[in-house]
Amino acid sequence: MVWVYKKRRSKLRERYGKRSAEYGRRAKPLTSKISIWNRQIKRIEDRNAKIKYIDKRICEFFCVTTMLNSRRTKNSVGLARRVFVKYCLENGVRSVDLDKYLGLKNACAKQRVRFTKSFNKHPESKKSYHKFVQYAKNR
Repeated sequence: MVWVYKKRRSKLRERYGKRSAEYGRRAKPLTSKISIWNRQIKRIEDRNAKIKYIDKRICEFFCVTTMLNSRRTKNSVGLARRVFVKYCLENGVRSVDLDKYLGLKNACAKQRVRFTKSFNKHPESKKSYHKFVQYAKNR
């Protein structure tokens, strides 16, 4: 959509001239929309970079990949994915964005709750999660 607004603004510039009052009056809403779109694009890119950064740290720590299309050859893949989801959600990544990244539908929030509840039954999961948090802080 940004390119549509930029094209409309450039046509106004050609029609009225850059310094005319009419151009300024008509181009102001378009300029506002362009800046809003640019800020939104920047937010999306920053959010995706944050998710990829956390994913990279998980892959380093557990020596696995967290993506769903990866081959599950180790038991630690599921643990790594659950740690990834919980850590992302606790660090400000929205569940919807995480679902898009992992290719899931409305599963990340439920997965985090289940993983947290499993800390009582599986203390090794809790230890792994807290070790990763310490690792992430030190990086």
